[in-house]
Amino acid sequence: MTQLLQPPLEPSVLLQLTELSCDFIQEEAAQSMTKTDVEQELNQLFADGYQALIHEQQARIVAFCLYREQAERVFVKRLYTDPAFRNRGIATDFLNRLQRRGLPVSMFVGAHNHSAQAFYKKQGAIETFRALELPATNARPESPSNATPQALMKQYEAALATQQWSAVEPLMHADVCVTFSNGTFRGIDEVRKVFQRNFVIIEDETYAICDVHWVRQTDTDAICLYRFQWTGLIDGQPASGSGRGTTVLVKDDEWRIITEHLGPEAGS
Repeated sequence: MTQLLQPPLEPSVLLQLTELSCDFIQEEAAQSMTKTDVEQELNQLFADGYQALIHEQQARIVAFCLYREQAERVFVKRLYTDPAFRNRGIATDFLNRLQRRGLPVSMFVGAHNHSAQAFYKKQGAIETFRALELPATNARPESPSNATPQALMKQYEAALATQQWSAVEPLMHADVCVTFSNGTFRGIDEVRKVFQRNFVIIEDETYAICDVHWVRQTDTDAICLYRFQWTGLIDGQPASGSGRGTTVLVKDDEWRIITEHLGPEAGS
């Protein structure tokens, strides 16, 4: 159940919001704060006019959205869902409620919190402010995102999390061929259509690959095997899947994916 909180807060409610805020701060890789500091900050934020939407399951707060309505926008200070309750549309419902106020919705997103950045972009947030970060003086400069096959696969995983074809297409070869459980699709145009269809069918999708094994790598091509997992909502209901993948990458001017085959786990 989702409801609006306004001060004064009951001690048990403040305690739950404090604990969830501590988890949020840790996930954002933000400044270190003690539990007492967080509780004091929450009290001050509510005194400054912030409100909170909360979602409860079995009398326990599992998600909250701390926000303040300003003259020209709704500013979200924190939006956090307990990991055990993600991919159920709770955060999306929070944002939809705020957007119905007729104002742009803006928020800060930690520079390392890629999943949150992808989520907000997918929701069409009007403004996303990211923290800026300077590397340590002894840090080595990062390689371009697809300078190696390994880097490209990491970028591909992150691009899929955005559920935006515009993020995926630059990583695909013009002659790409992908095979899913519902068929084989050849060429960038066919592949674009099937990806866009999947993005529409599966809401709030998360996608991850693991156990990557590189069976071949030369200066011009590479092949990797891996496990993949996904979760999301289909017709409003939680859905998930997993299996084995094979990806072939080639390098012309840059590394790109030319073949991808996703199938069931062995023996399933």
